[in-house]
Amino acid sequence: LFSSNPDFKNIDGWLWRDVGVLGQRFGWRLNSFYFGRSPDKAFEVENQEIQERLTSGDFESTVLYVFIGSDEWELAKQTAGPEDLVGVLDGVPVIAPGLAACSTCNFEGFEER
Repeated sequence: LFSSNPDFKNIDGWLWRDVGVLGQRFGWRLNSFYFGRSPDKAFEVENQEIQERLTSGDFESTVLYVFIGSDEWELAKQTAGPEDLVGVLDGVPVIAPGLAACSTCNFEGFEER
């Protein structure tokens, strides 16, 4: 069942494959919140850490946050700081901590939220 949130335009299955390939190319860690198949305890610990970050707005500056859950997305939009880039990139809701003031970044395809 897909969210009725208008920010979630991309409901095709290609997204997670592409995010994984992108992460591999640039050496990014992908979080088990949605991607991994970690043992239950590790999965639980990481989910709690992410929930705390979403609630506090204390996003890691080295992480690109990609959302598939509407509730988490709405919470993150409320707690993100003015220095965080918050919006939809090619139909995918994202938060890029600390990039709002980037003067050399190409934001083509990005819609601010």
